[in-house]
Amino acid sequence: MSQTLHPRIVEVVSALEAAQEHMRETLADIPAELMSRKPADGGWSVEEIVDHLARIEDGLGRVIGGMLKQLEGTVDTETDPIAPTIAMYNVPEPVRKIAAPERVQPVGMPLAEALAAQAAARTRVIEALRAGSGRALHTQTFPHPFFGPLNGYQWALLNAQHQRRHCVQMRNTVGSFA
Repeated sequence: MSQTLHPRIVEVVSALEAAQEHMRETLADIPAELMSRKPADGGWSVEEIVDHLARIEDGLGRVIGGMLKQLEGTVDTETDPIAPTIAMYNVPEPVRKIAAPERVQPVGMPLAEALAAQAAARTRVIEALRAGSGRALHTQTFPHPFFGPLNGYQWALLNAQHQRRHCVQMRNTVGSFA
């Protein structure tokens, strides 16, 4: 029997899936020999960006999982879209450099391993969100290091935007080699 998902979970999962597909498309357009090449400005290589995204995704899974556990037995009666609540965090063009906390900086994970780790963590996040569909994720917050307290829905949507932001960075990195 299939469960009917809460509209906010549908919104969040759709954003996460679309961002994941966007990253796959972005990476498919990048020649293999450029994946580990670092830009002259000292920024991260594409491989390092994916390593970073894998670490972020794993952390998101822990945040969302913890929230869902604390929210067992709650019910989300709200159905308004959640995306407008984080519109201020949309990806700017050009992408402004932000220093990542040390715990999510790349550590040299090979590209294939980083891609697999990020994809597996994304799958776990989506499965947890689906399993927790209907819980009041808007009532539980956890502090983001740059944006302050975000609720569970906002964390997931911000993660999708973060991934898209790094896709812009990947394209800019590769473009700097021309």
